[in-house]
Amino acid sequence: MTATPGSRDDGSSADQQTQRASQSDGLPDLLRQSLRRVVTERRNGDSDEAMLRAALRDVCERARCDSVRVEHLLVVLKDCWRALPERAVLPRHHADQTLANLVSACIEEYYKDQKRSEAVTILRRIHGAGRSQGRPPAGEVQ
Repeated sequence: MTATPGSRDDGSSADQQTQRASQSDGLPDLLRQSLRRVVTERRNGDSDEAMLRAALRDVCERARCDSVRVEHLLVVLKDCWRALPERAVLPRHHADQTLANLVSACIEEYYKDQKRSEAVTILRRIHGAGRSQGRPPAGEVQ
């Protein structure tokens, strides 16, 4: 089977992947809860970046566990954002900026654990190689 734009090697189309993401066990509900929390904080004048990231951390973890790709998660995020009645309380420029911040934070949070995992794997290889050659890992005294 030849891959075409918008399809994966397993034959799933992008629309099917997005539909799977939107039907993922609890993902849209978790996303709506997180977005409501963000809107409440923004409405109260709090624009804490850490709070925004914390709101998305569980969503991204759930998406990864459900094998939802980040681009499909972003489609669901934007759909949930547009359908969220609470966002109407924000001035348009704040709502647009909040969505842009959410998208950026979502991408970073989605890949954050992967980067950490890759770093741990590399460190283990480095330290393992040192031990196999009779040398202690960096920072370790014999």
